[in-house]
Amino acid sequence: MKTNNIQNGGLICQIDDKVVIGNKVKGTGMYWLQDNKYQELKEIMPWFMNADEAYIYYSDEMKDRYLCRMAIGDRVEVTLIKEPVYLLQRHKNDFFYINEKNRQLYCYGIEDRAVHSIIDQEISNFVITQEGICYSNERGIFMTSFNGRENEKISKHQAIR
Repeated sequence: MKTNNIQNGGLICQIDDKVVIGNKVKGTGMYWLQDNKYQELKEIMPWFMNADEAYIYYSDEMKDRYLCRMAIGDRVEVTLIKEPVYLLQRHKNDFFYINEKNRQLYCYGIEDRAVHSIIDQEISNFVITQEGICYSNERGIFMTSFNGRENEKISKHQAIR
């Protein structure tokens, strides 16, 4: 399994000997670079990318930032979630993200292909740790379990980024 891109927009993602790049300068385009050759897919604009052995997962700017998956082998794209996702981060077989409409934290299970609510309040940011998820809102910084059931306030201060 590949590691997460950091929460920088994920404009570059490495998959074995390939590099996938989103072209924000042009506003559209996904480039697959391999052996000094590239292929451009113009109808896709990846943002917040992560990958595993078979797929690259990304929010697609061209599709209202919906969560999409593209097969690495044949580059067939499938829309997984028809909601705008933000700060897409992988942990084991799950993707965690903020829904841009309500700013709440959700989990998409790769195996069950289902969306699960984790934090049902507006949050500004989150980071995945080995122990759980740290998230911030206007009330402070909190630590929660991966299923969102146990919450602990760890600071009264708010983290912006």
